[in-house]
Amino acid sequence: MSLLISIPIRNHQTRIEPLIKSIEVLLKKEAQSVLFLNENSTDESAKTLQYIINQYDIPSYEIINTNNSSRINSFRLTLEKAKNSNVDYIMIMHEGWEDNIYEFVNIVRSKEYENYDSMIACRSPQELSLGTIYNFLSNRLSSIVLSSDIKETKCDSINIYKTKYIPKDITTYKIEGLFSFRLLCHYLTRGKVKFSDVDFGLNYRSQVKLNTKRFLGLIYLLISLRFN
Repeated sequence: MSLLISIPIRNHQTRIEPLIKSIEVLLKKEAQSVLFLNENSTDESAKTLQYIINQYDIPSYEIINTNNSSRINSFRLTLEKAKNSNVDYIMIMHEGWEDNIYEFVNIVRSKEYENYDSMIACRSPQELSLGTIYNFLSNRLSSIVLSSDIKETKCDSINIYKTKYIPKDITTYKIEGLFSFRLLCHYLTRGKVKFSDVDFGLNYRSQVKLNTKRFLGLIYLLISLRFN
């Protein structure tokens, strides 16, 4: 089974080099290709990315610079690349990749992901905050509505998807912050989703407006799924 690693990047110039070094050491031999998507960064991400990749000079690395900062658009470009290359699985490495990288290295090297349609990394806030409450409620409400044990709704670290089961219309979904969860809901209908065994901790200050908007959007999505 072939694997494409896709990495959306938006204003992360200081994190690019450690990311590439981790891929070089831990994952390069496991992937058919590695796709970096610069999502209209306003810092030096594009220059930094090109400079570091030029140093490695690896044909399997590809950069796509886009004026679109949408994560949904990045997924669309990734899906096009995967289908054109006949790739069996896509691994998306979001902003939280550092927390789960070593666990997923073992998953990829052992080919464990080939037993599932999707694998989702788990990350939860450790300090009591509004984010902690929203995270707990999101997981519990999703578990009830979807009749499954949902351990992660943010899906903002590392996720693996079997390419042929990705619905054609998924990139027409409009709610940016809930796109990955909407995709997870689709895979849950197939019954072969695994959440990572380790729930890594997040220690950050809760962003009230962002978390509230996302939580309300998730409730709306769950109601839509429940009554459709």
